Amino acid sequence: MIITINDRVIEVPEGTLILEAAQKMGLTVPHFCYHPRLKPIAACRLCLVEVAGMRGLQPSCATPLKEGMIVRTDSPPSLESHREVLDLVLEHHPLDCPKCEAAGRCQLEDFTYEFGPHRVSNYQPPGLSGFDYEETPWSPLIKFDPFKCVECTRCIRVCDEIHDCHALTAVNRGHQFLIAPFGNGPLNCDFCGSCASVCPTGAIEQQPAQFWKKDWEYIRREAICDGCAHGCTVILKTWDERIAKVDDDWTVGINRANLCARGRFGFDIVESEKRVRTPLLRKNGKLEPATWDEALTAAAEMLANGTQVEGHASGYLSVEDLYAFSRLLHHIKGAKFTDSRDGDVTRAIASKIGCFGSTVDFDQFAGFDRVAVIEMDVERIDYVAQIDAASAGRKKELIAIGRIGSRLKKNTAKQMPLTPGSVAACGPRTLFVADAERVEEAILSAILKVMAKEENACGLMLLASQVNSRSLGPLGFSACPDAGQGTGAPVPGPAYLNVKGPDGARVIIAAPFLEGRALDADVVFPSALAYEKPGTYVNSEGRAQFSAGAVRPQGEAWPDAAIWARLGKLLGAEIPQTPREMIAAAMELAPSLADRRGRVRNIEPPTKIGATRLPLYAKHDGLFLRHSKWTRMMTEHLAATKDFAPWPRETDEG
Repeated sequence: MIITINDRVIEVPEGTLILEAAQKMGLTVPHFCYHPRLKPIAACRLCLVEVAGMRGLQPSCATPLKEGMIVRTDSPPSLESHREVLDLVLEHHPLDCPKCEAAGRCQLEDFTYEFGPHRVSNYQPPGLSGFDYEETPWSPLIKFDPFKCVECTRCIRVCDEIHDCHALTAVNRGHQFLIAPFGNGPLNCDFCGSCASVCPTGAIEQQPAQFWKKDWEYIRREAICDGCAHGCTVILKTWDERIAKVDDDWTVGINRANLCARGRFGFDIVESEKRVRTPLLRKNGKLEPATWDEALTAAAEMLANGTQVEGHASGYLSVEDLYAFSRLLHHIKGAKFTDSRDGDVTRAIASKIGCFGSTVDFDQFAGFDRVAVIEMDVERIDYVAQIDAASAGRKKELIAIGRIGSRLKKNTAKQMPLTPGSVAACGPRTLFVADAERVEEAILSAILKVMAKEENACGLMLLASQVNSRSLGPLGFSACPDAGQGTGAPVPGPAYLNVKGPDGARVIIAAPFLEGRALDADVVFPSALAYEKPGTYVNSEGRAQFSAGAVRPQGEAWPDAAIWARLGKLLGAEIPQTPREMIAAAMELAPSLADRRGRVRNIEPPTKIGATRLPLYAKHDGLFLRHSKWTRMMTEHLAATKDFAPWPRETDEG
């Protein structure tokens, strides 16, 4: 439809709001309560504009355009309305912009500069200076300044509408209006950080970034979060090769600005004191610092003299890392193992329906008539997928087959026992959501049998446990034959070699932290974490996403791909030496990594799907997040404030 804004004619789709059309034209209409992720409520009255033929000024954030509508955002009544509302907002607002952490990204600051007032008519500051009143520490991770709050309620609505958490509420009305946690006590919630992200001022801030730098001083880098297999895009704000904070951006990535606590606050593992910062060689029974040449030469000699080699990888390695490790093992005729059973499960699926893993994307949940969640707590393995499942459950039918987490129970329409018959009874156009690590073979067979009938038009979302678990199968890694359900330590390497030779057994490991198997290894290579290296990661959808390094590796750490490629070169293996060459070779070797919906043929199913050795959900916090100070403080805070939780939390590990 054709409409006119400020004498400019523009064509917009039906249902477009005035504010959205103005933004598309590059016009600024001040607003607080509007956010593109939230339902419009027209509460702040800051975005009022003049519409021909309509009495009075209209809220542009809640008024849909109609054919032929004529709008003026720059008329004198509109501009005067903007100025008066901002004048009222600033009446009790502390004017301490130079020291405010939101300076440079504060919408109140920007709108006041553009629309006025240049002098507040009745300014009543909360104190003679910003130090004369106290901020409210809701938790060790989130703080709240009530005097900077503009009462837009974005924080409450994002918590309710998107995350279904209901951890924040509005207390009192008028001049006593206040945003407060549930129960008017300490904040006990998901700690996704969305409340701080959508806040238009500095009222809600993340504690980890307190007193670092102004927003314009940070270097902004996009990366893929390694906390789970959803493949969320995070915005890393860095300064002097250090990560200051993690932000989101709803315009980029598949997560639509949704992050979990692991992704937003677990970034400080990069600077952990337990990081391995130099190669280590075992001499006289003790690990001693060594040069890279010494460590690589010693490892090459062990492999050259070895009679049997086993390689153990994990889903925390990028595609480039896994490819280099795989080619090294191929050259020395070593076995390829992993603690994850993702590779076995995806090969079983590919042999039946010709697709490695999932058949749908996360944004397709709502396209099915019903969503069946099979025996798992989605929130603990993939927080953002839980948001998608809950959203679909509010619009469609959500079925629980077996036990599911407490967060989804209130949206569940039907509870069914964990049997193949329950799967068959779900009916056509059902999306099955299953955990790759713990779905039973009988249940998986029942799902594949239902999906094999095209008239059923069913889909499968197979959630992986680690950021790149979905690459393990296509690159040849299978579950350890001696793995037991929930037993064994997770791979801390995340890659290591067991070498048996005439001198006995040796262990060569690439580890970011000195712990677990690294303590008993003969050679320890310092490996870089995900935010310290470029790499490609394949998420639960099967989507391959590239992540650029945000900061330099700690000490002398190298990316795993570089370690195994250099070691392979010493042994005469032909392994590409650059990330670009590695990813191209990996995609050629395993086309499913590049084309996630491509049909694969002649895939031999595994003789038996191995059992996982990965930790249960309650401990699945990313294998390295125990080194994060902020996530540790969050865990302690949640335990201490459990009585203020807005929903009952489950304490079991299943």
